[in-house]
Amino acid sequence: MGNTKTKPTKKLQRSSKSFDGSFGRKMDINPADYICRAQENTVVVRKPGSIAGQQFIIEECKQCSIFLLDHTTSVQIDQCSDCTIFVGPCTSSLFVRDCTRVTLVCIAQQFRTRDCKDMDIWLFSTTAPIIETSSQLRIGCCRSSYFALHDQLDKAKFSIWNNKWSEIFDFTPERNNWKPVAFTTDLWPSAVQQHLPSELLQEVGYAEDAMQSILPITHGPHARFSDGMVGLLCVSTGNSMVALDIAHLALTKPEIKLIQTRQFHITTKQANILFEKGASIHKKNSSLHDLIVMEWSGTLVEETLQTILQEERVKPHLSNIYLNVQRGREKCDLCWIEWKESI
Repeated sequence: MGNTKTKPTKKLQRSSKSFDGSFGRKMDINPADYICRAQENTVVVRKPGSIAGQQFIIEECKQCSIFLLDHTTSVQIDQCSDCTIFVGPCTSSLFVRDCTRVTLVCIAQQFRTRDCKDMDIWLFSTTAPIIETSSQLRIGCCRSSYFALHDQLDKAKFSIWNNKWSEIFDFTPERNNWKPVAFTTDLWPSAVQQHLPSELLQEVGYAEDAMQSILPITHGPHARFSDGMVGLLCVSTGNSMVALDIAHLALTKPEIKLIQTRQFHITTKQANILFEKGASIHKKNSSLHDLIVMEWSGTLVEETLQTILQEERVKPHLSNIYLNVQRGREKCDLCWIEWKESI
């Protein structure tokens, strides 16, 4: 039967400290400061620095304007109706449940809705958004900016070039529960800018001017020209300011659209596939920097982009910009399909 003796289990020692209810939080934090509950016809503002990466909960609010102008760990929005809500960079999940007739502008690592109806959502999401048992959702690309946003994005470790707002995963897609909202100046200023107190607009520098936005405006794969060309443009040094200049300049060119963007690192083998034999500078750059790649669609992609590349703000960086329209579709498939990242 073998030896049936076992080592005696070590008795757990009871902690001498009593439970303080903090769940690891700093004790100088008041949980009530991070909850907005059962408000009606009120304006709630959390300025930059007031949340500082904590979790925030919004629930059971009606006809409110709620602005979280700071970075958070996670945000839950439950059972709200007829509200306007802004949520700054959220480093984990932003979960919206049982909400109706809400305008939501948000920046999140993960975005998810459940049992929501009749919402306008302006979204930045670093992963594919998920909607579940929701309907009448109108979703577009977030274009909001304010003074502290750049620093908050850095703290959240978000790349402005990795926005998957249009890559919706719908658990019940046969119901046509959502539709993309095309970029247009007719929809602006948004409900957020209209409801944010005027003195606060100036104090925090909130703006929605796409030409000045820190977040590039992308149209999503659904907006590709059916009879147009596809072009890949790559800033091989990962220079974000140069890439933003190109994106902003293109907003005045209706003949082309910025479909999607990505910032990522490639291997030497991938660089040899992506770039031609004569593109040695880009291969070298890719070994030192993350690439910023852009997919463009339109009727005059090459001509329009070449014109933009000759602009004063862009031309000095021309040697570090790679453009391929002749094989654009093939190159884009490499960057977004074959080399798709695992999440």
